[in-house]
Amino acid sequence: MAILRTCVRCGRISDRTLCPEHRKTRPSASKRGYDRKWQKTRSSYIALYPWCSEPSCRSEATDVDHIDGLGPLGPLGHDYSNLRSYCHSCHSRRTARDQGPGSKGRGRRWQDSIVVLVGPSGVGKSAVRTELAPRLGYTSLGPDDFMGRWETLFLRLDVVPHAVVECVSLHRGLRDRMKQRRTTVVELTAPLPVLAKRMESRGESAAVVDKRLGESNDYSADLVLGASDRTPAEIAVLIERFVRAD
Repeated sequence: MAILRTCVRCGRISDRTLCPEHRKTRPSASKRGYDRKWQKTRSSYIALYPWCSEPSCRSEATDVDHIDGLGPLGPLGHDYSNLRSYCHSCHSRRTARDQGPGSKGRGRRWQDSIVVLVGPSGVGKSAVRTELAPRLGYTSLGPDDFMGRWETLFLRLDVVPHAVVECVSLHRGLRDRMKQRRTTVVELTAPLPVLAKRMESRGESAAVVDKRLGESNDYSADLVLGASDRTPAEIAVLIERFVRAD
C-alpha cells in the first residue's frame, strides 16, 4: 500500500512528494542545476563536513542543503557558505518544513543574518568562529579577513547574505548593519586571571586585558557564554542551537 503524503507545492494528497499536476511541470534535475558540477560540489562538501548538521542527529551526511533555498542555480549555488550537510531523513524533514504548504518562506529565515562574537582578546573568539561558521553555513569574517579596517568588513557584509563576525567592540557602522539584518550578538567571557595568562603567552600585559575588557562592554548581548570551561566546539554547538531555535 502506497504511503500518502502532501504535495510540497500545493498541499494536495499524493503518493509522492509532488502531486501529478506539479510533477508534469517540474523541470528535470539537470535543468534545475543538479548536474555533474553540482555532484562534484556535493561530494567535496560532504568530504569536508561528513556529519549531519541537525544538532540532535549524529548520523553521517548524505545530502547537501542550500540555506537560501534557491538550489544550485542561485547566486550562491556552489558557495560553501550557503551549504550545510544533512542525513537524508533530516534533509527531508527540513525541506518539508521550510518549503511545504504554510511554511511562509521559512526556508530562508537565516538569510541576511549576522552572528557577532564579542569579548576581550584571549577569550577564544577566533577558535569559536572557526568552528561555528561551517556549522551554520555562514561566511567567516575575522580580523585577518578585513585587516582591522572596518570599511573592508562593511564591504564584505554588503555582498554576503550571512556571516559570523569576530570583533572586540562594535563599530558604529557595524551597528547600523545589524539594524538591517537579523543579528545575534554572542558575548564570550572568561575570568580575568585566565585572560591575563593567555595574553601573557602572547607577550601582552594584564593592563592590556583591562583596557580591552572596557572596550568590549559597549553592547547588549543576546547570549553570554563562559569560554574558560568549554571547548570551542562545545561553544559553537550551543550558539548554533540558539540561532536555529530563534
